[in-house]
Parts: sequence; C-alpha cells; structure tokens
Amino acid sequence: MNLEFLYQVFLCGAFGGFLGELLKWYRIRESGRWPDYARGLFYWIITGLMITSGGVLAVLHSGSTTSALVAVNIGISAPLLIQTVGRSMHATGSVSPPGPGDHDSTERRSSVDFGRYLDKSQGRKFLDFLAE
Repeated sequence: MNLEFLYQVFLCGAFGGFLGELLKWYRIRESGRWPDYARGLFYWIITGLMITSGGVLAVLHSGSTTSALVAVNIGISAPLLIQTVGRSMHATGSVSPPGPGDHDSTERRSSVDFGRYLDKSQGRKFLDFLAE
C-alpha cells in the first residue's frame, strides 16, 4: 500500500514505534514482574515519545510518498535505535563516543541528569531496563 500524505506516513511510523514498545512490554510480561519505575508518569511520557519518534523519523526519512511497510519498518527502528543509545549510555556513562585516551579514563560523565526526574536508584533501573 502506497502512502501519499504525511499524516499517513506518520501514523504508520508511529504504529511501528508502538510495535517496538509492545515487544518490550511482552518481555516484561514474560519476566513475571512489572518494574517499579514503570508505574511512574515519567516512564509513560518516555514511552509516548518513543512511539511518536517512530512517526517523526518515518516522515523525516520518507516525506509523503512511501509504502506502509517501509514507514512501519522505519518506525519500529526508531525506539530500537534509542534503546541502543541507552545501552551505550549505560555501559560508558556517556552519550558521546570516547575520544582519544578515553579508554584509560575511569572518570565518566553522563549528559542525562536523571536526578531531576528520578532518584538515582530509579534512574539506574530505567537504564538497566533499556539495556535489556
């Protein structure tokens, strides 16, 4: 099915983003325990933004003419790409790639301040969840 309007591309991309989030929720269900941080408003705002990012990325990539399958594929890749960045942040403590000599450094800094939104243990749990 060919899409001819931006809103169609956005909706198909957002649907792809939703599928990525659905996969994450399925993994939570399989684990048998709903995480504490998932009960907070911050988690659901981030979830909505992840789904929306699928639609936005599909529109930015394809414009108004593409197939529904391509838009869904782009949409599902957006949250997975963000999850990969989350894993990188979790592993290195930094969003930016290491520069020369950084591999020896024990000092890491994070450009995301979870303290404004969550206490440190919740922020760590959230990053652990993204890294799963």
